[in-house]
Amino acid sequence: MNFGFLIDKSEVKCQSFSIIPNENFDEYISWFYYNMEVSNGWIYPPFKALKHNDEELKKFKKSAPLVRSNFYSLPCTHILQTQNFTDQHERFLILGYGLLQGLYLNPQNYMYLGKTPYTPSTLNGLVLGKNDRVKGLEAIRFC
Repeated sequence: MNFGFLIDKSEVKCQSFSIIPNENFDEYISWFYYNMEVSNGWIYPPFKALKHNDEELKKFKKSAPLVRSNFYSLPCTHILQTQNFTDQHERFLILGYGLLQGLYLNPQNYMYLGKTPYTPSTLNGLVLGKNDRVKGLEAIRFC
């Protein structure tokens, strides 16, 4: 199952599943650095232009305002490879991995609402040691 958004290119190998970077990882990260608006570890939604109604078009010379989009998507940077897990279990593992990373990770085709962190530990302040990802994921796998 594809998911993202995670700027960490590390692979994680557990007993019955693994997490690997998408083959287009470098391209997605380059796109991210070039296109997204960020501040203090947070990604902000892109702007969208509102439109004037017919009456406003006649009266107002200035263009309609720009506002932040409510929903937006980011590329899937990683792949969760499993052995006979249900989609629901895979989505749970992705959310659990996000909890360990201190990020909000989404399966493919899910949307983000508002700002979302891109810097690990932003949501929880956890600093993971060398084997903490594998240990945490192995524990989450049985939930």
